[in-house]
Amino acid sequence: MPTPSEKYDIHSPKRYLEYTETPYYRAFRDLTNPGSAASNYAVLKSMENAEKSLAAIEEYYNGPTYINVMPKFEFTYDSVTPLESRKFFLRNGYDIGKRSIWRMTLCEKASNLFLVRRCQIQSGAGKLPQAIAALLVEYCNGQEYGLRLIEKQMIKGGAIAYVAFSSEGTPASICVGQGYGSAYCITALYTTENQRKKGYGAAALLAAMRGAAEAKLGYDTIFLDTASENTNAVSLFEKAGFRGEEHTVYGAFKGGVPLQWKRVTLEDLEEEASWTK
Repeated sequence: MPTPSEKYDIHSPKRYLEYTETPYYRAFRDLTNPGSAASNYAVLKSMENAEKSLAAIEEYYNGPTYINVMPKFEFTYDSVTPLESRKFFLRNGYDIGKRSIWRMTLCEKASNLFLVRRCQIQSGAGKLPQAIAALLVEYCNGQEYGLRLIEKQMIKGGAIAYVAFSSEGTPASICVGQGYGSAYCITALYTTENQRKKGYGAAALLAAMRGAAEAKLGYDTIFLDTASENTNAVSLFEKAGFRGEEHTVYGAFKGGVPLQWKRVTLEDLEEEASWTK
């Protein structure tokens, strides 16, 4: 039985992304944002009819009106496992990659080390003003795909952005939160480089956490995922009262694994599986 956060991962994107689903697979896409890996991905739910599923998914991403999108498969709560599908994906020209994340849930009070800047906070949903949008573009290394996705989440998915402003009145940090059922997810937190370690990120995060509580929509779980290599973010979330553990996540990619991922060989997968038995 999926937990509230697992249900969020499975179902929430259906509110703001185009998708197709059968008993064998699920695929999301965004015609306006083809460069976003978070907007264009599939989940293979069964090895039954896998060849037909793969052909249908690849056509979904490279049809007459939607071309040059490299297919990506996520291994998630209702998908086949990397181990059982490894030979299938490799045979069809996919590489399997892995990366490490921290999956964290709010379960304690904030520590005395959680230093929050007293500053102006604004919240809202929909298309963002240019100065705030620039924070999200910076967050994605100058690309706009993250901004497009988050604006779609706010317009169609119920997400809200909380922005902390510096004493000069410029946006210093942004935190985005989105609810689904009884779970509330912190989907993004970013502070511009010259305003870090001043409490602005903590202020934006706290505003999002308060917003979840004040919404009175029955959220009993506040959770997030963050990259393990982002040690500053992990430390901030722990000071805010989040606890969790490191997880390895896998994906199957056509055209090579992304820079943040490590390619996994067939031998690697089989060796890792032997350690978990």
